[in-house]
Amino acid sequence: MKKLLISALVLFSSWMLTACGTGIDITFKIDGETYETLQLDEAGGLPRFPSPEEEDRFFLGWHYDETWDERVGYHDTFEESTTLYGRFMEDDGTLNTKLTDELDIPDYEGKDFFEDGIGEVSLLSCRDGDTADFTDGEEDFRVRYLGMDTPESGHTYEPWGPAASAYACEMKEGADTIVLEREPEESERGTFGRELAYVWVDGRLLNLELIELAYSYAEGVAGYRYGREMALGEEKAARTGRRLYGEDDPHFSYEDPIGVSIQTLIENPEDYMTQSVNIEGTVTATVGSHAFIEEDGHALFFYVGYESSDRLQTGNDVRIENAQFYMDGKPFEGPFLTNALHADISYRGSSDIEVREAPFDAIGFEETGLRYHYEDLTITDIDAEAFRFTVEDANGETMHVYQLQEPKLRNDTEHSLIPEAHRLDYEDIDTGDVVDITVNVIKRHGEIAFTLAHRDDIVIE
Repeated sequence: MKKLLISALVLFSSWMLTACGTGIDITFKIDGETYETLQLDEAGGLPRFPSPEEEDRFFLGWHYDETWDERVGYHDTFEESTTLYGRFMEDDGTLNTKLTDELDIPDYEGKDFFEDGIGEVSLLSCRDGDTADFTDGEEDFRVRYLGMDTPESGHTYEPWGPAASAYACEMKEGADTIVLEREPEESERGTFGRELAYVWVDGRLLNLELIELAYSYAEGVAGYRYGREMALGEEKAARTGRRLYGEDDPHFSYEDPIGVSIQTLIENPEDYMTQSVNIEGTVTATVGSHAFIEEDGHALFFYVGYESSDRLQTGNDVRIENAQFYMDGKPFEGPFLTNALHADISYRGSSDIEVREAPFDAIGFEETGLRYHYEDLTITDIDAEAFRFTVEDANGETMHVYQLQEPKLRNDTEHSLIPEAHRLDYEDIDTGDVVDITVNVIKRHGEIAFTLAHRDDIVIE
């Protein structure tokens, strides 16, 4: 009798499980036909989503409705059986921003980026394709864009890096509204303490647009709020074979390093943009870890990024192999060298430094990088926010004098060209002061100017 009762209970339990249902079916349909069905044992997210491929069409993701108004996201969970609908678009072999076009910006009105995770900001400075400085009106800070990584265009130059940077900067500089949004699960900051954020420019997600246009790869997007769109955008862009996915950058030199004089680089900058070069010269001044290097009356600034070298000391004769030449880039205007991370710097001896004298009106762009000394100049104007003061000579000619430093940010203190101990305190000078200065010629805001390599290069009489 007991055995019969147990059997009856087992049968009843099996009937109850079958009747109530223990699985959640997720059915995936494409063009009205079932593509695949997955089953969840309990409510929650899917471990994977099918990734259908077709030769002549792009896959644009799974949606909750047949009209494709609501796309499924990585964070979505399912509590009951659901049918999802796949969407395709014709593949004509060209790049497009279909996913960006259809993505709506979240509500940000009256919200603050640091307190609410989303808020409107203003652009301070473009850095490159995936980094920029912003202000919320109270604090200035640096942001690294989430889920993407454009090629380099600063401490070195990579194919498509300058193009990606130019596109991103043009969008932000011409924007009416810029909104930053945090990733809900993103608590850590990026390298150098930078904030991590999505960047909405006039309602368009710049992170995603750069990926769709093959200016950037999608990076670490699994689980991100817009990760599914970014992953689909990368797949879509890759199928075109454009830019990062197969095209040579027409503005990048792929040639091996060549030996060339500094004079040749300065006089023919357009012929050597991004070219890897081997040069020789004497270090005439150092700006933090960076240096001015002169050869036969012509000089270049060597921007070493975050690297440092004991070979770049004032008076050192050096040979630099596999540096990279650029003109009017970030953060240095005029002709300069970069790519210190991969360059080979060798010490060849030491030389006396030639410090020149010439009237202000005799100095032009061809003197960029050379070192000059002046006495009995009068300070006529001071703009501490721009790290600039203006001096006048005995002939009534004026010249701006800068230090190559940047404003302090709440989350990044590593990027200023000049160490804090070397910076001029602008409260130590006043208009009317008579000073002696030793400076290097630079291009600043499109004009000839001077730069102090160290605060000791100015002496108040």
